[in-house]
Amino acid sequence: MALAKRPAAPYDGLKKHDLPLHSQTWQSAPRMRPATIFRKRRLFVALVALVVVYLFIKYLPTDVPSVSQRIDSRTGRSQGRPVVPDLASKKSGDETAGGTLSAKQLYDGPVKFYRLASSLRPHLYNEKEDRDSVLFMLYDLQTAASFTGVACEMALYNKTNVHMGLMTTRDASIEDIMSVSGLKVEDCPIFWHDARPDYNSKSSPARQAVVIKAAVSHMHTTLKPSVVIIDQRQASNTHFKTALQEKLDSVRTPLSIIPNDAHTSMSWITTLDGKGLSLLNQNQIDIIIQPYKQSAGSLIRLLESIKSAHYTGLPLPRITVELPHTIDPFALRYLENFHWPHDSPISQSKLILRRRIDNNKLTPAIATLRTLESFYPPTTPASHVLVLSPDVELSPSYLQYLYYLTLTYKYGNPGLQITSSLTGISLDLPEHTLDNKTPFLTGKEPQSALTLHQSPSAHAALYFGDHWVELQSYASLRLSNDPSLSLTVPNSIESTISPAHPSWLQLSSELLQLRNNYILYPAFADIPGKKLITIHTESTQSPEEFWTEPTRPTPDSIPLLEDSDTSILTGDHEHPDLHANMLPEPTSSTQSVQSLLNLKGRETLPDSKDIPLFSAAGHATDWDMSRTESEAYADKVSLELGGCRSLGERDDEIIGRLEYLFC
Repeated sequence: MALAKRPAAPYDGLKKHDLPLHSQTWQSAPRMRPATIFRKRRLFVALVALVVVYLFIKYLPTDVPSVSQRIDSRTGRSQGRPVVPDLASKKSGDETAGGTLSAKQLYDGPVKFYRLASSLRPHLYNEKEDRDSVLFMLYDLQTAASFTGVACEMALYNKTNVHMGLMTTRDASIEDIMSVSGLKVEDCPIFWHDARPDYNSKSSPARQAVVIKAAVSHMHTTLKPSVVIIDQRQASNTHFKTALQEKLDSVRTPLSIIPNDAHTSMSWITTLDGKGLSLLNQNQIDIIIQPYKQSAGSLIRLLESIKSAHYTGLPLPRITVELPHTIDPFALRYLENFHWPHDSPISQSKLILRRRIDNNKLTPAIATLRTLESFYPPTTPASHVLVLSPDVELSPSYLQYLYYLTLTYKYGNPGLQITSSLTGISLDLPEHTLDNKTPFLTGKEPQSALTLHQSPSAHAALYFGDHWVELQSYASLRLSNDPSLSLTVPNSIESTISPAHPSWLQLSSELLQLRNNYILYPAFADIPGKKLITIHTESTQSPEEFWTEPTRPTPDSIPLLEDSDTSILTGDHEHPDLHANMLPEPTSSTQSVQSLLNLKGRETLPDSKDIPLFSAAGHATDWDMSRTESEAYADKVSLELGGCRSLGERDDEIIGRLEYLFC
């Protein structure tokens, strides 16, 4: 049997104590004890937790309302104690001694509105509301009292849904704002929207601009307001006004600026609807004056009444004076020192002087063209012309009255008959029609404060820009067929027009009847103290186209003192009609539009459907009868003035244009 091999013995030269305890060729790495590993991991987790807690506490918003706080559907605020949205309003070491923050202390982070959504949500799906929405923006608490008062009064008239966007940089509850105004939330039916963000007063200027634009964007998307309203004090804040205007321009929403004291100086704006309010600052009125020869006193009196009128919150009108060839030296001297506006440099003057070069006597046709060519609206929808006789003196409230009626009847309630048929607004109520014989209003006295008449005003009337352009087009067609304006429709009011009135009124009267249009007259002008103008007849003259050299009385025509019991002598032989044309003294300078509204037992303007209609001949009529008479009159104009056949024999598609009247 073979013997098993024995392992080789170690090298005999090495001693036992020379060998290592463990061989380095196969020994594994040393291991850490489990208790040590657990302690280090626990320390790391604790450090991470501390960092998370620190960051959470540092950036934790303090203005988030608790779940238990209920939200009011109108104000969007909690019904309990108001939640302060402004972190910086609390006492903090970040504030300087003066209450302002340095650039490093301003917050420029993301914007969050914690209250805005709750008040906007109820209006999210109200797209079929029958009234326009108007948005007031409150940015300055110093105007809160008067500004909120205007909004509340507007809401009480119930013509619009009134919303108030609260964007003040200082913290104040809605209840506090209302109490300053002397009002209660329940007595003021406006919708409040708290659009103040987090870190409100700590926001940097750049963040504030973002806040304004973002808040307006949210409110515009939900509310779809017809107009955004601020007051002049807030408009003077360039930062706020610029950001607001930029955003409104991008969403094509108009901005209307009202006076700081609008609740007293322009309280009539609270009765306007959204469409009228949107055009409050966008209308422009031009004044045309054509003084007579040797009429310096009349011209000076008229211009002084214009200068002393009330223009708070309204664009100043531009004045054009069409001087005759021979200028009164007293009038010229006055005009050299007349500034309009009165406190502006000449580079910003709104006074235009024009002098007629031709010294020949004006013909009716030339005089008509001269008047109609004196104005052309730069923007047809919002530019209008006020034609004034030099014999008138204006009430201080004349412009506010014109704006009020224009924004109410011309632009308000679109779709109504009066909106499309209204040519202009008169400032006086004549006693007679253009023939100076027929009573202006026949029959029962109208109970309404206003009346519609198809005869133009000879003294003071505002003509809307679109109708003035149409009158120019009609004059062009009319003069092409009748260059001397000698033809008239038989048995019409124009056939007996008095030479005391300008010749262009003949064409205006014709066009009113052709188009079935009307002029709005103040029926309240017959009430003492309610006149918008005063007509001075002591130095009146005929228009230049009808002017004749006055004849002096002969000695035989001068009345002699008779031997009778009469102890009083009169001056009737110098001006027989003077006693018949005497009018009350000019209206008081304290008269306001609000005093004019208290008419016929009413405090507001009448509804358009309640305004009575009168024909050019002064007879009461209605819309159906007026339409029939207008069609018959158009047929006569086409036959007598246009040289055409009867309209009934012509194609329907051409009827309705002015061109179809002239062949």
